[in-house]
Amino acid sequence: MDSLDRTVRQWAALPREVLATTVAAAVRQPPQQPSRFWRAVSDDVVLAAAIRGILAGMRRDKQGSRDESFWAYRIATVRALLDSTEPASADVDEPPTTSMPVAFSATSQAPVAGPPGESVPDGPTTLSVPSIEFLAP
Repeated sequence: MDSLDRTVRQWAALPREVLATTVAAAVRQPPQQPSRFWRAVSDDVVLAAAIRGILAGMRRDKQGSRDESFWAYRIATVRALLDSTEPASADVDEPPTTSMPVAFSATSQAPVAGPPGESVPDGPTTLSVPSIEFLAP
């Protein structure tokens, strides 16, 4: 028996108040492999529904607090993993690799347009970005 299956069975047997505390701790401090864990939880339909209800309550409770955006992000992440249709056994813990758009990269391979009549360099172009100074209030 897999440790994830054992954890899901244990969570399913918890009373609602204890489950709410456990879910809050798991949302605040995600497990080692969060996508596998939450997808394994989503395989148990009754437990997943109970957790969705707990997450909705958590979001409502955190509204107006100074940490509202932190909790909203974490809760949305867990909801997305619970609502995912991929099986728990799929190895999708690696985030997708995306390249940064050229407009935001420090070095750009794309030619930079200059004044009319000037030649465009063939090699990478370094973009200079001014530094930002934060002043005390």
